[in-house]
Parts: sequence; structure tokens; C-alpha cells
Amino acid sequence: MREDPNRLPFVDFENLDHHLRTLAVDISLTESVNGNDHQGIKAAQFVENSLIQYPILTPVCLMLKKLLIKNDFNDPYYGGLGSFSLFLMLYAAYFIENLNAYEGFHSEDTHPARLFAWFLAYFGDYFDISKMAIIFMKGEMPLTILKSYCGQTEDREEVRLWVLDPNNSTNNTTAKVWRIMEIRSMFSDTKKKIFREYVNIFNSTSFDDELTILDKIL
Repeated sequence: MREDPNRLPFVDFENLDHHLRTLAVDISLTESVNGNDHQGIKAAQFVENSLIQYPILTPVCLMLKKLLIKNDFNDPYYGGLGSFSLFLMLYAAYFIENLNAYEGFHSEDTHPARLFAWFLAYFGDYFDISKMAIIFMKGEMPLTILKSYCGQTEDREEVRLWVLDPNNSTNNTTAKVWRIMEIRSMFSDTKKKIFREYVNIFNSTSFDDELTILDKIL
């Protein structure tokens, strides 16, 4: 609490509504009264500001989070991909996709689906995890560079993903994602499922399935 930084608010989860009793929460303690020295708060501010500037990231990020949860890859404690790292990867993919897409294909109706598919293809098939890293110039512009430029050698035995924190270039936010190759395979397989469903739709003359493509792949 700002009025008294030595006191913490008390939340009695036992007496909350039943649907909130199993609510998972993050507890963050600031290192200063205004939170300027706290990396978690800076990360939250980066995400909040980015979503305001690029609202297209919100639905795509939610779809990707659901995909990770469905496949049990969402818990960093078990080698999964955390929310902040996932968002940084999507943020980078958004800029890379914009650089490579024809301007004529950019539209409000198609962009979310295209960005979702592009993310899966990029991190499922194209991005070389063993050699490349994602960094952020001036805390905003994402770049892909060789790991050697970050003082790291190419992965040979154990492949690790490198996505550096925009607020702290010494922090690899994905350092504990030891299941990254399984996650990569899942991204690739999901992309293939999407393409197969598109083919089925275009080849069918009486397609009346109420399930969406997203329902099918999740």
C-alpha cells in the first residue's frame, strides 16, 4: 500500500465467491515506494502500453495462451512458456510479420488470424532457436540476432530459447523454458492443422460444421 509501504493488504480468498477461490494470483513486492526499481512492474507496464498501441496483440495472445494451456506448456515451473515471454515473442512476431507482408493484405478482418498463423509458422518452423536470439533496441524495437552477439555460443547439446527483457538486456526471460523443443513442435503441428482445415473447407461443397477452425485445433 502506498500510504504505508511496510504493510501488505490482506485478501481472504476463503470468503470470496466460489469461482474466485481457486484464482491464481501473482504477488509482487516493490523495491521502492513508486515501484521504479521493480522489474515485474516494468514488465507489466511494457505489456499494457504495447496492447494500447497495438490492440491486435490482445486476441492473438489470448489464443496462444489457450493453446499453451491446452497442451500443458503454460507453466514455467515445469519448463513451459510464461505469459511475459509469450507476449515478447508475439510482439516480435508482429513486427517481423509486418515487415514481410504485402500492405494489401493488412486489414482489420484478416489480420488476427494471419498473425496467429504467422506466429505458429515462425516459431514452429523458421526461427533457429539454437543460433538466434530476440532483443529489443531502446526497449521497444525487436530484432533477431545471432546469440554470439549476446555473448553466447551456439547451442549444441541443450537448445535454449533466448528472448531478452526489453527493460533489462541481461535477463533472458526464457532461460527456464527447457521444454522449448516440444513447444516448437506443438506450434508447427498446430500450424499444419490450420492449413489442413482450410483445405477441407475449400474442397467441401457442403461444409456446415458449426465448429470453428480454432475449436478444431484446440
